[in-house]
Formats: sequence, C-alpha cells, structure tokens
Amino acid sequence: MKLKTIEILNIIWFFFKPYKVNLLILLTLMFLAGIVETVNLAVIYPIINYGLDIENSSLIIKFCNAVIAAFGSQNYFLSACVLLVVISLFAAVFKYVFSAFSYRVMVKIVGDTQKAVFNKYLQADYNYYVSSQQGKLIHTATVAPEHVFNMVLFVIRGANDLIISMALLFMLAVLSFYGTISLLAAGVLYILYIRRINEKIIYTSSHLGNQADRRKNVVMNEFITGIKPIRVFRGSYFWKTKYTRCVEEKLRHSYRMLMGRVIPEMTTRVIFFLIVGVTGIVLSFRPHEAIMVALPVLGTFVLVANRFIPSVNTLGASLMAIMSTLPNARIIHKLLNTRFNNLPVSGKQLERFQDSIQFMAVTFKYPTAEKHLLKGITFRIQKRKMTAIVGPSGSGKSTIVNLLLKLYQPESGSVLIDGVNIYDYSNQSYLSKIGYVSQETFIFNDTIKENIRFGMEACTPAMIEEAARLARAHDFIMELKDGYDSQVGDAGVMLSGGQRQRIAIARGMLRKPDIMILDEATSSLDNISEKRVQAAITNISEYTTVLVVAHRLTTIINADLIIVLDDGQILEQGAHPVLMANRGPYYMLYNSFNES
Repeated sequence: MKLKTIEILNIIWFFFKPYKVNLLILLTLMFLAGIVETVNLAVIYPIINYGLDIENSSLIIKFCNAVIAAFGSQNYFLSACVLLVVISLFAAVFKYVFSAFSYRVMVKIVGDTQKAVFNKYLQADYNYYVSSQQGKLIHTATVAPEHVFNMVLFVIRGANDLIISMALLFMLAVLSFYGTISLLAAGVLYILYIRRINEKIIYTSSHLGNQADRRKNVVMNEFITGIKPIRVFRGSYFWKTKYTRCVEEKLRHSYRMLMGRVIPEMTTRVIFFLIVGVTGIVLSFRPHEAIMVALPVLGTFVLVANRFIPSVNTLGASLMAIMSTLPNARIIHKLLNTRFNNLPVSGKQLERFQDSIQFMAVTFKYPTAEKHLLKGITFRIQKRKMTAIVGPSGSGKSTIVNLLLKLYQPESGSVLIDGVNIYDYSNQSYLSKIGYVSQETFIFNDTIKENIRFGMEACTPAMIEEAARLARAHDFIMELKDGYDSQVGDAGVMLSGGQRQRIAIARGMLRKPDIMILDEATSSLDNISEKRVQAAITNISEYTTVLVVAHRLTTIINADLIIVLDDGQILEQGAHPVLMANRGPYYMLYNSFNES
C-alpha cells in the first residue's frame, strides 16, 4: 500500500497542528542550534591554520578571527582554544535546553493523543463496538499511540538534523565549493535511494507487520476470553498455530524493515570515505606547497563533513522511522476524524417516570442487516408493574431492550416515556432512571463493594448494603471472608453465576432506578441460582417498574403483563393465567418449555 507525500504530511500535521506556538519555539531553537554547531566547527579552522597563516576570505572564518582577536591576548593559539571550549560548552547547554523543551512537547502531544482516542471511544456509537474486533480496538488504544510517540520523536529529531545539515552544508561550501558539490551530488542520489527504500520496504513492511500485530492481539484476546471452552474442546493447538502464524509474520516483516534501515547508513559512510580518499589522491599529484596550503581547509572540511554525514544518516534513519510509524498513526488519524452516527445525548431533563413507556408502531433493523427485527410493534409498560417479553431466539426481544437503552434509534415509529419521545430527553437524565442487568454480567477485577458502586462515588456503605439486600445478595456477601471488601477476580471468576447476577442487580438498584431492565438475566443459571435471582427480581418489583426479557418462562409467570414476540411482531399479550386460558402461542411455548 502506497502513501502519497501530501497524505503523509497531512497525517503528521494533524498531530502537530494544535501546538503551533510550541513548534515555532522548536524551529527557532533548531535554527539557533544549527548556527551554534556551525560556529563551533568553524573555530577549529584557526587552530589548524595556526603557524601556516593561510588566508581565508570567508565571512565565518573572519568572524572567528575577529572574536579571537577581541580577547586581546598575545597568544593567538590559546585564545582560539579558549573560544572553542566556551562555544562547545554553550552548544552543550543549548542542546540540553532544546532536548528538554522538545521532549516536553512530545510527551504533551502523545498524552493528548491517548486521551483523544479514549474520548473518541466514549463518543462512538454502540454499533461501532459491535462491528469491531476487541483486539483491534485495544491495539488502537494502546499500541498505536506508542507509534505516534515515535513518529513525533523522529519528526522533531529529523527536522533538527535537517536544519543542522543545512548549516553544516553552508560551512562546507565556505571551505570548499567543489567538495560540497561532490557531496551534494552524492546526497541527491542518497535521497532518491532512501525514498525508494521507504516506499518499497519500510512502509510496506511496517503496514503488513502492523496488520499481523493487530491479528495477533485479536487471537490473544479471543484465547484469554474463551480459555474454558478452548481447554474443554482441546483446541489449544489450533489457537497456538493461529498465534504462532501471526508472530512469525510480524517478525518476518520486522526483520525486512530493520535490514532496510541498515543499507543506507552503510552507503553514506562508504560515499564519505570515497570522497575523502579521491580528494587525497588528487592532492598527491600537486606540488608540496599546494598541499600545505590545502591542508587546513581539507582538515576542517573533513571534520565538518564527518559531522555532516552522521546528521544526514540520522535524518535518513528518522525518515525511515517515520515511515514505519505511519500505519499506526494513520489508524489513529482515521479514528479521530471519524464521524460516528451518534444518537442525541442532550435534550430536556426527565425529572421522574410517572405513568408508562410506550412503543408506538416501532420498526427497526440493524445497520448491517437486511431483515427487519421489529415490524411496527405497539405495546405499553406500566409504572410499578412487571412486564415480561418472551419469544424464540431472533424474535426481537433484546432489540427492544437496545432501543429502550438508546443504543439505537427506530427506523420508524416512536418510543415514548409519559408521552414524550425518549430521544427528546438528555442521556444523563433518561438513563439515570434505568437499571440494567444482562445475561453476560460485567464484573471487573475489584472488590464486591466497588462492583456494586460502579463509579458512583456519592454513595455510602449503608446505601451499598441496602442495594445488596434488595438484590438478595447481602447474606452471601457476609459469608465471604472479607465481606464487601472481598476480591472477585477477573470477570468475577471467584463468584458463582447467580452471585454475579445478584451483584449486577444490586448495582442497578443502588441507583434507585424508576425502571429495571433484566435481559435474559437467569438464562445461564442453574435451578437453585435461578430461584435466588428470581426472588431478587420479585423483591425489587415491589419498588420499581421491571421489564424482564426471558427464555425461562418460569421466571415471569408472576408478571403483570407478558408480551409474546415472534419474527418481530407481537402475537399476543396478557397475564399468565389469561394467556394460558387462550391456548395460543404462549400456551404452546410454555408447555414446550416444561416438556424440555
């Protein structure tokens, strides 16, 4: 994959643009550093020329002689050496100041980039996460910003080397015009050579290696997440093979990229010594007096060129390093410039839920789907009532929940709360009225107390305990060694499925929601755990409005209203006794469940 120069510059400028003032200061420091470096090397000429008294009419050499003469010392050689020491110390201090400021700018840029990536993830619509692989998302948030750091580092370093190289080139031209022309001719060939290597080897290898690295992260994430079934189904060798293949591909491209960086450095050193050697051979055929006249200039020229060549080498290495970081920088550039199909987050304030939630002729399909999952459905959820939604897999039950949680917006129709479209309310005020527990309960590696608190800082231990009691979780928590301070392990591995669900219910109840949504909350539990969670659901239904999505019909027989869905349409609705008496779809569904 080939990037155009204008695209490369746009990506680089995107990360530097917010820091224009800092960049101006950096460029000023770079130019001053180039001048100091040139003067530092120019002072060497009077020392080499001492005793030979060969005239040199160049401005910079005259400047150095004038400064030496200003010391007023009779010892010209001593004054030249003192000036060299002073300028060298000044150059060292200047370099330290430049490094300190440039590193501060680098850290600022990369830190802001990492924060911007996380903020972008916060802004992303739900479908972005559903349609993306976790490993790639993690790579973008963790690995890619490190490459941006390297890109910023090498852009600053490369710019500094470019300015110093230009200053040294000026010094070389002062000393020997024809020698400088020879170096320039070699430099043009070197630049063309570097460009070719950057396009054909460095960027391509980095891009392919980056893809392999992202696939590797995906495989590792899937392996860790699915370790239990992988062990049970003896799939370890398959996953090892997938991971090894990604690692080997990454290493192969990394090796090719590293070798691509070695060749230019070798080439410049060979060219430099060839030029010096050829110059010496040419001088050897000239008279002794001519050689003596040329020696101060030649010696200074070689010293300056010996400083110039490493600067060019470093500049070439920086360009290669920039090219190697571009694939990851491009990923972040693309992410930060992506406009997500975000649903409205601002709006009116919902003070309280007073009467009911209504689905009015709601039709919906997911962005990547061809088939509608909801087809003009209409129903009502009454306040302080328990409403259940049942039906076969794919009937649209969880889609209703996703719409209620404002993760998606209906294609047509409306979702109303007390007669007002839920999208007219701000996310903050609307979602604060909702508690949510899903089949795949999110438990993070911390204490039970923190898992119930879940970032809700303004709550007391008494409030946490009250929520746990409502969720019928307090008793088992107190049986643990450290009670509410007990660690739960990754994904709550130290708790049973029923305990995890009750922790999740307590988390929802801590927020004192007006509406509690339970999406398949008991589908993966054993009978005993199910009964305990069911007791918690029955308990909280006395305090709040409850919407239950269930496969297990035994958990919803006490619901005030049961809605039967199939193929995105409502077949019937009513209380359990009424639906059983009707002997319709619910009756058949309930009997088939009992038989199974």
